[in-house]
Amino acid sequence: MKLSELEAELKIRFPEKWHQIYHSGTSDWLELTAGQFQTDRIAVMSNPKSFLMMNGCEPLLFEKIPERLQELQVHWISAWKKYRNLVLKPNLRLIPFAQTAGGDNYCFLYHDGIPEPEIVICWHDEPEPQMFGRNFDEFLYLNLLDDAQIAEDIDGYFQSEVWNEQKNYLNPEFRKKLDSIPEEDLPFAIQDCIFPHADIWESEE
Repeated sequence: MKLSELEAELKIRFPEKWHQIYHSGTSDWLELTAGQFQTDRIAVMSNPKSFLMMNGCEPLLFEKIPERLQELQVHWISAWKKYRNLVLKPNLRLIPFAQTAGGDNYCFLYHDGIPEPEIVICWHDEPEPQMFGRNFDEFLYLNLLDDAQIAEDIDGYFQSEVWNEQKNYLNPEFRKKLDSIPEEDLPFAIQDCIFPHADIWESEE
């Protein structure tokens, strides 16, 4: 499935930065079927240029996103309606695009009239999603900081090809911000970030 086909099916537009990366060719693997990906998995995972193959964040294949969206609606949104009488505010849409190592969903949070979504993590057992970026550019930066936590135990990680290739996805603002952090402080920088809950619910009348 191509990105344009997915967007047409979901009636949304992915963030502009996602489109830039998509057209660079480094996320072509997301168009694969699940069977094709299993065949090519080692090649994709070992390619340092593969988009978003970072610690704790696994992008969903495009063909899997509608299925994951349905699961989110049935098993998460509907569950909190049943147990807490909560309904998603009518001006919002959640679209999963990746998952954590534990299977929780990274989602785009679309607001009516605002084309660029925020990024949130929807945890299985909690109703309040956690903000993880005011936009996709900030998400890429925070995702790298999250990945940097593993680097304390990996010699030379911040000089590795995979780290530097992923840095290339940052816009100038966040690249400068990342480069300003001393290397010895990078594994701990995520601890200084604040991740508030997203206000997505209202009580059903």
